[in-house]
Amino acid sequence: MGTWIGGFVASPLAAIVFLAIGARAVFQVVVTIGRFVSRSNGGKFLAGLTIASLVAGMLIMYLTTLLI
Repeated sequence: MGTWIGGFVASPLAAIVFLAIGARAVFQVVVTIGRFVSRSNGGKFLAGLTIASLVAGMLIMYLTTLLI
């Protein structure tokens, strides 16, 4: 929501504030998912399946942007 509002406001200061709110929300989700994955792998975040899934997700994201 913050990113959406920050992209359309006319004030540079308000844009920075709202974009920062949106960026923090994304960061919070990444940290939460990282903690969940770490607990699921017995405390190890960098397990083989985790790294393969991360690379596959980034590849899919990259290929999707090429289509758009």
